[in-house]
Amino acid sequence: MSEEIIINRQLGKTEHVIWLVDQIFPFNGVVGATITGTLSIPQLIEALAQIQQRHPLLRVSIDINQEEQPCFISDNSSKIPLQVVMRQSENDWCQVAAEELAKPFKWNKSPLIRAVLLHSFHVSDLMFTFHHSIGDGLSVVYLIEEVLQQINSPNTRLQPLPFYPPYEELVPHLPQGSNKDSLMQESENYKIPNSNLLIELNEKNPSLDWQVGLLSWKLSSHETSQLILRCREEQTSLHGVICAAFFISISEEIALEKETFIKCFSPCNLRQYLKASIEKDFGLYLALILTTEQVKDLDNFWEAARKIKFEINQAISQGKIFGGIPGIEQFLANKPDPIAMRQYLIEKVPTQIFVSNLGDLKISSQFGSFQLQNLYITGPGLTFEPFFIGAVTINGIMCITLRYLKSIITPDVAERISLRAMQQIRKAFA
Repeated sequence: MSEEIIINRQLGKTEHVIWLVDQIFPFNGVVGATITGTLSIPQLIEALAQIQQRHPLLRVSIDINQEEQPCFISDNSSKIPLQVVMRQSENDWCQVAAEELAKPFKWNKSPLIRAVLLHSFHVSDLMFTFHHSIGDGLSVVYLIEEVLQQINSPNTRLQPLPFYPPYEELVPHLPQGSNKDSLMQESENYKIPNSNLLIELNEKNPSLDWQVGLLSWKLSSHETSQLILRCREEQTSLHGVICAAFFISISEEIALEKETFIKCFSPCNLRQYLKASIEKDFGLYLALILTTEQVKDLDNFWEAARKIKFEINQAISQGKIFGGIPGIEQFLANKPDPIAMRQYLIEKVPTQIFVSNLGDLKISSQFGSFQLQNLYITGPGLTFEPFFIGAVTINGIMCITLRYLKSIITPDVAERISLRAMQQIRKAFA
């Protein structure tokens, strides 16, 4: 083996699950940034090389060891691929991001990240696509910040960061009563029949054709600030509002019965809850919180938004964000293959919506002559969810995306859902 190739460690439990899921459908995440200023492509290539040497997980592939366990393998000679495309319009990135989501990585080939630059003289979109086993959306946001800092200060030499263990080894303690039978920690009121139209739609063609569509829009700084003020008055959060707006829009468009339940995953940033000081390091540091809402409870918009916020805060305060770890351990102990993984997800962890809100990010936005204007995030979901909603707020502007599965959701239906949800959000602060 070449001395450039280094065996690092086995995949963590969550990383391992994602690696299995990725063999069912491309488990990619995409984060994009709109940047004003004239980007030099050679400078960008050099900045990517510097950043790649700083973060170990930007140089890895996955291999199987003698114990038949997947491991991260570093290849210090690999380079982050960069594709340059001429930017024609503001929404070009949506089509490119949809294509990137559907394009699988070869997980045994380094690196498990690639970049696309939609380039024009004054405005460009820098987009990273990553295999979700190596990182999360917030990691890529920090990566974009570092890349722009490096372009602005090219003589700055960054210190390499250590190869951290998986987050499961950094958990302070597991809560009592953790669920060993599930990948998710669920309370009794979550154990409900999965009898709704979205599940039925999914079962007709569960990810056999992983083609996605993507829609996006944003709130102005004034609209965003008004919405934040209204959320404070109503004692809820932007995340609660986004969830409630889309739950209502989807249930109305698909005509879900009042007794139907909607299950949703919301990722939680774990960095502040771990033993190690994980700040802007690149890695996978998230857990999923499952919330369940009944369609009849969506009649009161603000009450639904408050309930969603309460459920998420309760899961965090009670330590349930780590409650699924024993279930993952038990599941992986049987050495499942991707077919077993797929069956488990369909039977045990059925959800219809995935809402990822990175929140109001307090990161740098001015880098000399460059300004980071907007950020967008989209991804696959976990269990063949028809819908993935991504939200990021930067410079006081909230950007929202809707990813939908073309195999079961038509573009017209997706357009109506997004328009109705946007109207619901705007009505909230009118």
